[in-house]
Amino acid sequence: DATGTDSLNATALSDDPSTPTPFDPTNLTVTSAPLLQAALTVLDQNSLPTEPGDTLAWQLVIQNLGNATAADNPGSETLLPLPLWSTCFDWSSDVGTLELFEDTLRFNGELSPLQAVTLTFHTRLDQQIPNQTMVATQAIVYYDSSGNFSNDWQLLSDDPATPEIDDPTGLIISSAPALYAALTVADLNGAPAQPGDTLTWLLSLQNDGNDHAEDNPGPELLLPRPTWCSFTSWESSSGQLQLTGDTLEFNGAYPAGEQLIITMTTVLDQMIPDQDLVQTQAIV
Repeated sequence: DATGTDSLNATALSDDPSTPTPFDPTNLTVTSAPLLQAALTVLDQNSLPTEPGDTLAWQLVIQNLGNATAADNPGSETLLPLPLWSTCFDWSSDVGTLELFEDTLRFNGELSPLQAVTLTFHTRLDQQIPNQTMVATQAIVYYDSSGNFSNDWQLLSDDPATPEIDDPTGLIISSAPALYAALTVADLNGAPAQPGDTLTWLLSLQNDGNDHAEDNPGPELLLPRPTWCSFTSWESSSGQLQLTGDTLEFNGAYPAGEQLIITMTTVLDQMIPDQDLVQTQAIV
């Protein structure tokens, strides 16, 4: 009542004192945006330790913790390179689409506020992987942080099994050579063995492990001269075989899954006591 007539005959507007404009509305701007996080885990389905040939199950969970939709914009929303030393044989997504293109899994789709997507894929490790190799990968997640319909922000997946932040997810490979050596002998003059006979010795060494036995400094195999014998010839299917004194020395690697053959020929001495043994044994 501006006139004292006991009636409402005038109006006044409130003012926002935080602005220089008089009698303006008071307001707040509401901001909403997606907020994503991504966790990548891996499980060895053959149990630990992880060895060449094992099957690994990978799972990437992407969550939208924000209050706006992470839209399906042009381009992929997630790129997930396949780990080295392995082959991917299946993949799936419970939201959107997941495709394999040039060794990279590509996810396309939107995530509403508080929604999550789970990407699952399986890989089979190669049969030969150097010991202590880390087989790992990490996803790159793209999203629209400003609502301009383009993916202008990105984040890296995190391995929740480690205290580090935004680190790759992987497993360390345990591999080793497993060597088996067999040495046989045959008398080229026929049984029974007699002084002066020629003997052929065959050493077969098999690496049944899942890693190479490397060619390190020093000989990898020693084969002493058999008792009551003289060397006449020797050869190996790989590496280098040489006679040093009374011992054959082999230098070379033993590749995983392969076999080394060493052949040597000896002649028995002319004077050997009856029933005496002619023998040798390789040291690998």
